Amino acid sequence: MPETTVRIESCQYCRARMPASELVACRVDGCSYRFCPTCIERHTRNCAACGELCIISHMQHDEDDNRYCQRCYRHTLTWEANNPGFRNTAGSEVTGSNRCYGIELETSYSPKYRTLRNATVFGAKFDGSISGMEFISPILQGDSGLQEIEAFCAHARRLGFNVDGDCGYHVHIDLRDTNSDQRSNIAYAYRLTYEVWASLVNEYRANDCNYCRAPEYSASDLPVNGYDFDYWAEYSSRYSFINFASYRRHQTFEIRGYQGTLDARKIIAWVKAHVRFVDFVKDKTREEIYLLFGDTDNRTWANLRRVMGADLARHYGRKRAARLSACNS
Repeated sequence: MPETTVRIESCQYCRARMPASELVACRVDGCSYRFCPTCIERHTRNCAACGELCIISHMQHDEDDNRYCQRCYRHTLTWEANNPGFRNTAGSEVTGSNRCYGIELETSYSPKYRTLRNATVFGAKFDGSISGMEFISPILQGDSGLQEIEAFCAHARRLGFNVDGDCGYHVHIDLRDTNSDQRSNIAYAYRLTYEVWASLVNEYRANDCNYCRAPEYSASDLPVNGYDFDYWAEYSSRYSFINFASYRRHQTFEIRGYQGTLDARKIIAWVKAHVRFVDFVKDKTREEIYLLFGDTDNRTWANLRRVMGADLARHYGRKRAARLSACNS
């Protein structure tokens, strides 16, 4: 009888050569392969969500060491804010403004965060600059929005979430009711008051963080014409204490300067301070804004306290005094 020729092929993972009959045909990461049994055992796993066979080094895992393909990892472990149509139902007595807003809270440690998927209105996403998850609110408004923030922070405290020096807290201030000239003047007011706002956050966040850098332009550098300002803002750096480029995508100015926190009182105070400030300066001219905030920091702070209101003036007065004392010591 004629001799049977044994066809030799290579494992497509380790490249070991062996009889073709010993290789296992499989689909890995959506593609067809022929692997040796050892490589199937050592280097592949089934996705915990969809069951697809994947190369382990291509997979992601959660805090319980369940492994997922890239597609399921995104779908299983992240989600959008679940109430994008949020509207105020509790008035604005505490907030002091009907202006909408949104917040983003970065964490360094967020165990069992997936239990929050339907427990809060917040969404969750990955951010490569932090070791935990980032949580994003839907559009919030008035006192109802503040209640949603308090509810989220209560869950975060219960689950043992933490923040560290890499984390930030961002506020988006809604500007859908403004025209280009108003946006230009709001930005002008923020530039004049920047040093005071920076004195209300911790020193690292104000001076050394590359994700919320101090402005490199003066108030006089901002375009006077609103349409020119919108063009300038579109190409400005998003990694600034105040991100004006956010307007094109979200129709907001994003205040990025506050350090990471899960303290509802601090989060809410920062929201109230900025929605009240924008309401106050929105319809003022540059000349009026300069008379209020274009002099010394002490005079700017005195006028800013009046805009904020007595509750926030007390809250931030202590913080500002402590910062200035530390800088002078």
